[in-house]
Amino acid sequence: MNKTRQDVEDLKMQWRDDPCFDLTGCVGFEEFKEELKLYAEQQEAKWADYHRSENEKRRKRDEEEMVRLGISNPSTFRYLKSLENRIQMIEERLYFLKK
Repeated sequence: MNKTRQDVEDLKMQWRDDPCFDLTGCVGFEEFKEELKLYAEQQEAKWADYHRSENEKRRKRDEEEMVRLGISNPSTFRYLKSLENRIQMIEERLYFLKK
């Protein structure tokens, strides 16, 4: 059965929402393999750019917080943040135990 343009677009959206399968290896979509490969490469590049941008924002926030707290060692800062996270988890557990 020939796949329609809508079938191809639906497949792209399914993959974008859950990229756990090989988009270019889908049975019945062989004639669209190059288009699907290009789409996957472009989408993966977008995701990589987004993650780089988010990591840069997080790094800048961390640097600003380190300055505010007077911490110059990044390892010390990461350790302090991990302790804060542990304390928050414990507080949340205690809150729900009290209910």
